[in-house]
Amino acid sequence: MVEVARRKRRTSPAHGATGPDRRTGDAPEAADEYDAYVGRVDRMLREGAASEAIAEYLTQIRTDTMGLDDQPQMGEHERLVAHQLFDWYQAELRTHET
Repeated sequence: MVEVARRKRRTSPAHGATGPDRRTGDAPEAADEYDAYVGRVDRMLREGAASEAIAEYLTQIRTDTMGLDDQPQMGEHERLVAHQLFDWYQAELRTHET
């Protein structure tokens, strides 16, 4: 399952939006932490979660888990990434249905 999530991350718009270097910045060891979040987002998508629920989860990670400030512009970014992930996943489903 983790390998599937990693593969999805490499091909998803979220990976392109953040880029492999910006995702971990100066702390490449943080990649494992991010991998755990990808797995949950993957499950949420497979279970039919709306993009709004994914955005809320991303905000929760930032504010509760990482302890970062609640900044309105970050919330907008999380909504954008969630919509991109949702749209990407829906397109993947359509591709595999045919």
